[in-house]
This record gives sequence, structure tokens and C-alpha cells, in this order.
Amino acid sequence: MAILRPKYVLYKYNISLLFDTKMYFRSNLAIIVLALVMVCVVTPGTSAARSCIVSVTSIPDEGIVMIDGQLRGTTPLSQSLPCGQYSFKIEKAGYEPYQTQVLLTEEGPFTIVANLEYKSERGSVVVGSDPPGGTLYIDGVLQGTTPVQVDNLLYGRHSVLIKKSGYRDYSDVVSAGPGSVHEYREYLVPEPQTGFFGVSSDPEGARVYLDGTDLGTTPTRLQQVSADNHTMIVQNEGFYNYTTFIEVPGGESLRVHADLVKVPDTGTIIIDSTPQGASISINGTYKGLTPAVFENIPRGAYTLTFAKGNFSDLNTTFILNGGETREILAYLTIGIVNPANIRESIYHLQSNASQPIAGIIDLTPSIERTYTWYNNGHEATIRLRIPQELYDHYKGQPHQPQSISEYQNYALTDEDRSYLHDLIGILKNAQNNRMYSARNDYRNVVSFVQSVTYSYDTNPDNPSDTTFEYAKYPLETLADGEGDCEDTAILTAALLNEMGYDVALVFVPEHAAVAVACDTCNGYYYPLNGKRYYYLETTGAGFSLGSMGTMESKIKNAPAQVIPL
Repeated sequence: MAILRPKYVLYKYNISLLFDTKMYFRSNLAIIVLALVMVCVVTPGTSAARSCIVSVTSIPDEGIVMIDGQLRGTTPLSQSLPCGQYSFKIEKAGYEPYQTQVLLTEEGPFTIVANLEYKSERGSVVVGSDPPGGTLYIDGVLQGTTPVQVDNLLYGRHSVLIKKSGYRDYSDVVSAGPGSVHEYREYLVPEPQTGFFGVSSDPEGARVYLDGTDLGTTPTRLQQVSADNHTMIVQNEGFYNYTTFIEVPGGESLRVHADLVKVPDTGTIIIDSTPQGASISINGTYKGLTPAVFENIPRGAYTLTFAKGNFSDLNTTFILNGGETREILAYLTIGIVNPANIRESIYHLQSNASQPIAGIIDLTPSIERTYTWYNNGHEATIRLRIPQELYDHYKGQPHQPQSISEYQNYALTDEDRSYLHDLIGILKNAQNNRMYSARNDYRNVVSFVQSVTYSYDTNPDNPSDTTFEYAKYPLETLADGEGDCEDTAILTAALLNEMGYDVALVFVPEHAAVAVACDTCNGYYYPLNGKRYYYLETTGAGFSLGSMGTMESKIKNAPAQVIPL
């Protein structure tokens, strides 16, 4: 039997090396090398790690300290840790936990101060109303329709606002207690059914009509009228009609002032030809060459003659009214005279019943539509001729978008750009400014579109189908003289886009509208791409940018898709 020698154990770093005496001298060098290698593998860098000091305090103290998920003690606490990245969490009963990430470096020591936030007790309230169905706001935040339970309210008092159509807004204060449910029942007061209404004007002596009823001459006394929306017309001979929509509040007095604008005795004629350089004669008197602008022309009947070299002469006769701006363009040809070569645009936003309507005159097959609307208190009327060929082209296009994003294609088609550009000229501002850049007044364009008759889409195969959608192109809506919310939104967006506005289509459940980017506007808007797109309703008269009016309950806080053009 071999005699076993005592075995020597190398304990450093928990590594045991067993060997007998016979082998010691033979393998001494190999064992030493192996031990050093294993020490480096098992504990890399331990001897070289540098320590960092971190102090942790909390307000209040005695907070439990967790470092990388391991309990290290309570505050105040000082720790020496290998330098590096750590996650600190400080907790204390009754307080919100505090968490932070800290990179410890040799530049320390580091101090962490955890200012713990007290967990407030919360409660609930149940708010009902008589009658029910009021829109409830608590601290300005929409909560739903009464009766409704609102949970997770901080302990203390909260402001309450209840809105309901036909009733006065109700304001109150409710209290929420820890772990309790307080019930409140609020009684709404109906709005009065009548209010008081009076009108003044400059100059005075104008006659006032409210929904067609003669209220006398200005200044009128306060008269009791129904609390409702009304159409008011103020008329004075020699002045444009002042027409506006007003809302008389129940139980209150409303006074309206109308600044009347005098009808001018002169008008303006803008004349051009293709090719240019044609001579112009007005009532047989030579006036120069095209292009030309004649201002302060007395109102009356005129005959305009174009002549140029070998081109055929062209004549047109018209009546110029006070305050009217008329643009006439002649297409000169060599050969037979064709009256259709005279294209005429009449601009007159401030008109009354005795004045002619504006429009575009040509003899090509077309669809005629007359529109009347009000802008800045003044009536405007235009007659449009939509080319039948262009209308038929759009009738043959797709009309049922497969997704919301496809609606923008309806407002951005190319074939109607020229027509929409001309239409913007007709819809120019009330100052009759002839410069195209000065016609960029969205208010008049929107007032025009808001005059389009609202109509629901009809399924030709199933007239009772209320879910049928038929999106119209802008020119179709103009030719049909009617459309639903998508159609008027597309038409408005197309016109405003052509005028250079940053405009978007807006879709909320069961409704469509427009939004216009603006930096200085007020009202309801959608934040998108760093811009504010203000809501613009297109389906009824009187809506301004950022205003929802009677649509507020349906639109505000509803999920919306905003699609910039």
C-alpha cells in the first residue's frame, strides 16, 4: 500500500489545490501559474475596484433605502459602494415612493435627498341633477352626464359646473372625504323664454326687421322677443343693407349697433385681353390699350369695344352699379366674331335687392347656381356657371373613400384649380380690393360655404340607408347647391388651401369640419405638429374660427382625426 502524504490546501480566494509531496517539486511552477489564472478569473478587478461614498437622507427621515433592489437600511444612511450606476428607491409608509438613478464616480461624495410626498386620502362624490342629463365639470374637467359618480378626488372642496341646454349654468362646491362617497343633487333653473332687444344705427332713422317683422326705425326701444336665434336686417335708403344673425339671451337685454355703409355712386372696371395691347373704347370713346383699370366710373350703361390689328372687333354691353368692380377679359381671334370670347366677372359683396347679382358670363354648356349669404353684416349674392363637362368629369370619379385619409384627395384635385381660383376672385373682400393677395379673407369664403343647403347622402339603391356615404368633389357641391358636412368641409378646405391658408380636414364621430392653423386666434383648437389648428364649422351660418356654438356638446372632447392638406 502506498503511503499517502498530507495534502496541502491553498485557501486564498476559496480555491483548494490538492497535491501530494511527490508531485510538489515536479509541478510547482505549473500549479503556481494555474492558481494565479484562477484567481483572476474568479474575482476580476476586485482588488482594483474603487469605492465611492453616497449619503441618503429623506424628509421625513427613517425612510427605507433600497439600492438595486436590495435593502440597505433607513435614512439617514451612508454607504461605500464600488463606483458605477445604481438605482435608489426610498419608501416610507403613508408617502409616495421616491426613485432615482445615480452614477457614482470618484468625484464624490454624493448626497441624495428624497423629499417624500404625502399620500393624500381620496374620496368620491355622486352628482345628480333635476332634470338629469346635464354636462358635469369638476374643477373644470369634463366628468360626464348627470347623474355620475366621480372617484379618486383629493380630500377637500371642489368646484362644480353643470350645463344643460334650456337651463341656466349651475355652479356649486362639493366636498370629498377620505374613503367616503358623498351624494349631491342639484336643481337646474330653466332659462327664461324671452329677452329684450333694441337696435341703434349710424346714421339713425334706419328701419329694422327681425325675422321679417318690422320693429320700427333706429334707435328702437327695448322690445320683448323670444330667447332664440334671429335674423336682423337694417335698411336705409342710399346705404347697403346690414344683415346679421343674433342670439337673444333669455331674461337679459341685448342692444345691437349697425354701422351702415353708404352705396357709392361710382364703380371700377378692370379690362384685359388675349393678346394684350388691344385698343379700348367705352361708349365709342377711345380709352387706351389693354390691360387697363378705370376707377370712379359713374354708374350707368356702357358699351365696351376691343380692337387690334387683324383681329376681329369684340363688343359687350353692361350696366355698372355703384360700388361694383367688374373685370372683363376679351379673347381676340382672327375670323368670325364669337360673343363667348368675352369673359366677365362681376364682384359686388355689398349689395341690396335692387342691385344685380354677380357671376361669370359665358355661353358654354353649364349649370347655373345662385348663392346669397351675409358677411360683416352685408348681403352678398353671386350667380355661378359650372361647366357641364367639368361637372360630368367629377361625377365619374370615385365617391366612397376607403379611409379617412383619402378625403384630402377630394380637396386637392387638379382639374378644378382654375375654376376655384376664379371663384376666390368673385368672393373677394368687402373693400373690393382687386389684388388677389388681398382677397385672402377666410371669413367671407366660409360665410359663402355656410350658405350651402345641408342635405344628407342618399343611397340610390336603398333610400332608407342612413349609413350611406357619398363624398362630393368641390365643384359637385357648388353645382348641386347642397351637401352634407363632409361635402362643405371639402369645399371650404379646397378654397382656403387655394388661398394659401394652412388648412386641415377634421373628422369626429358622425361629423366633419375644417381647422385652420393660426398663432394669434382664440377658441377651440387641435395641437398638431407644433401648430394650433382652430376648429371651423361649415354646416351653418354664423360660426367663427374656434367657435362651436350649438355643436360644442357633440364636438368638444370627442376623439378627432385632423388631416392637414
